Amino acid sequence: MPAITTNGVTLYYEAYGKLSDGGTVFLIPGLGMQHWMWPDTLIETLVKGGAGVVVMDNRDCGRSSRCSGRVSMGRVFGSIGRTLTRRPVSGVYGLEEMASDVVGLASGLGIRTFHAAGISMGGMIAQVLAVRYPESVLSLTSMSSATGNPRTGLGKFSAIWATIRPQSRLASESEGVKRLDRFIRAMGSVSYERTDAEKRRLVRLMARNPGDPDGFRRQLLALLQSGDRRTQVSGIRAPTLVLHGLSDKLLPPRAGKETADLISGARLEMIPRLGHDLPPALGAKYGRLMLENFSRASSVKH
Repeated sequence: MPAITTNGVTLYYEAYGKLSDGGTVFLIPGLGMQHWMWPDTLIETLVKGGAGVVVMDNRDCGRSSRCSGRVSMGRVFGSIGRTLTRRPVSGVYGLEEMASDVVGLASGLGIRTFHAAGISMGGMIAQVLAVRYPESVLSLTSMSSATGNPRTGLGKFSAIWATIRPQSRLASESEGVKRLDRFIRAMGSVSYERTDAEKRRLVRLMARNPGDPDGFRRQLLALLQSGDRRTQVSGIRAPTLVLHGLSDKLLPPRAGKETADLISGARLEMIPRLGHDLPPALGAKYGRLMLENFSRASSVKH
């Protein structure tokens, strides 16, 4: 199993294409998201464009190691309430530690400078990387993400509940497909609905790699603990691409627009009819846009 231990955690990863210092992109997953959720169409486009690609499981998810500490739903709701009223939240770790994990993984692979890309919470981790490790991050791609500002990043309750609600184990593949359909509707991505074969593949992967409820909630507290990061984000100087769906019900389009507005020279691409998702049908488009952003980085002296 390919894994590297750093910062006291063991991180699982998979690599595609030729990894090199300065030519590799780390795809950082979102809340509860595992490495296999990235579309093959995205990875293939990046590799064909000459990039090395590393997909990974964040701490507390997938095949990476778990931290300790039970987190009740009561604490989750209390922490969300504290965030909305701009009071501090305390978690086991923050996005800062998760960003440090990525740097440690890169170092373990012999990579000093790299491109950082992430979706949702992964986009927030990528932003933190660009803030805290500007000498390492050549470019930033923030997908369906936000700055931690509760005024712009609060979506519909139905989408929030679909994300955090406790889930029982799947009893059958057909039940899993129905659950996935409900989740897609809640996230607003019905216009880019996956094929039946794609859905069945995801359901089988989810059944083989069930989520860890406490690990998921520790990741959520990490996101909330890091709070409103607008001041830090405004200092990012790496060439930045912001991708966001115009039908995103979890992190509204205004969250993506705010991110781009804060970062000097950022390119904003709002995707019509896309919700909080990265369906395979858009993987090649995302990959081409990311490769263009990598090219922008190559012209910037680092």
